[in-house]
Amino acid sequence: MSVPADQLLTELKALRKGLGVETDDIGSRVGRTLQRICGVEEGDTGERIRRKLRDQLNALINQCHPDQQRLLRAALGLDSAAPRMYQERIKEIADSTFVDPRTVQRRIDSALVRLTQLALETRRLDVRRPSPWHTTDLRAVVCFDLRVPEVFETRRIVAGQDGVEEVEVGMTLTPPDGWTGPGSIEDLGVDLLYGGELSDRMMKSRNRIGFVLRLPEPLSRGDEHEYAFRVKLPPERAIAPHYVCTPKYQCDRFSLHVRFGTVVCPRQVWRLSGISPLELDDPVWSGDLAAPNRFGEVHTSFDDLEPQLSYGFGWDAGQS
Repeated sequence: MSVPADQLLTELKALRKGLGVETDDIGSRVGRTLQRICGVEEGDTGERIRRKLRDQLNALINQCHPDQQRLLRAALGLDSAAPRMYQERIKEIADSTFVDPRTVQRRIDSALVRLTQLALETRRLDVRRPSPWHTTDLRAVVCFDLRVPEVFETRRIVAGQDGVEEVEVGMTLTPPDGWTGPGSIEDLGVDLLYGGELSDRMMKSRNRIGFVLRLPEPLSRGDEHEYAFRVKLPPERAIAPHYVCTPKYQCDRFSLHVRFGTVVCPRQVWRLSGISPLELDDPVWSGDLAAPNRFGEVHTSFDDLEPQLSYGFGWDAGQS
């Protein structure tokens, strides 16, 4: 999936408004395309988003002409001076270079076009760089009508290089109160059914938990491996009204079956395709409506998932 140049340019122009990257509501100011370019992920805090923007944008700006570098850093609020509003930053450059502010604005617009070109070219190079592994098939079943709600996931991966001995597994769960990282995986209700051994659990964000799956034996490039796990979701823990896959690397196919049952079936269910993880907590969904059958089941599948974007179902937390 290609990144649209016009969309990225529009998002950069929106970002420069006000305090630029120093704005307080940075999470809502960063558009979907810019998130993908800068590697913004689900669960990133405002400061983590700001740091990723600074690192990626500064790295790109360093490839621009020296005259454009100062303009871009000032326009986006990346310069080292104290945060100022956009028009103040424009005026400072105009006063120091003895040109009209409108001329500065035109030069900034031109520099942003160049920045967009560099960002897209860098992304194309990153896409061509092979990942250590990628998912060829992911099948998930979510059952809410059991005594304890459970999730079953089966994943098949293929190695992109020789010597792959472990795979990082991430999922969004609400951990038990006071859980900060240590403790058994079983405390989180995660059971590996087959395919290796889970270890090295870690908190990646407030509710994003990562594990390392140690494989039975190293994989060579092109080798396939399948593993499966179950997650129990005790009702005393909060369950977000969505279930999605947000792949880190390429994912060829994702199939999702959710069974709400006839007692707790939500009023509405939405199919979510390629949305930003930062939009998952938005109370207003914009996906296509999906109608549960008479047993409260919905099913969907996705092909060629874009890394760092989310795919799955979201639903109204209220019951029908």
